[in-house]
Amino acid sequence: MTNAGDTVQRSGRIGQAWRSFCALGAGNYAAIAVGLAVNVLITRRLGTEQYGRLALMLVASQLLLLAAVNWSHAGFVRFGAVAFASDRVANRTLWTRMGLVLPTAAAGVLIAARGHRALAAYLNIPPAGAWLILLHFLAAGARIV
Repeated sequence: MTNAGDTVQRSGRIGQAWRSFCALGAGNYAAIAVGLAVNVLITRRLGTEQYGRLALMLVASQLLLLAAVNWSHAGFVRFGAVAFASDRVANRTLWTRMGLVLPTAAAGVLIAARGHRALAAYLNIPPAGAWLILLHFLAAGARIV
């Protein structure tokens, strides 16, 4: 038999989850709108050729991110969920992933820093652009890790 207090508590949790879901959705759609507006402004400001170079730099950063960090994400979610379900904590899974990802991310940073001139020449961008690729990689990697 259910208790009236349990029902109220359950409906309160459902209401809180629904409010959180709506807030998350609103935040995501606002971020999409801001991103679209920024892309329009940047495209108009840079022109097609320079915007193409910017897109190429972002692709290079995303490839570096994929090779250094993102490859472990699916395993972390799977094994972290199992660990959390059994122990109610996932810290061992988190630190195991950090032990795997941080050396590969550091190697990616070193390779990008060491070869920034060659990367800039290959992509036909100014050398400062290669440093922007590295900066984008570090910012995105910090958010993911």
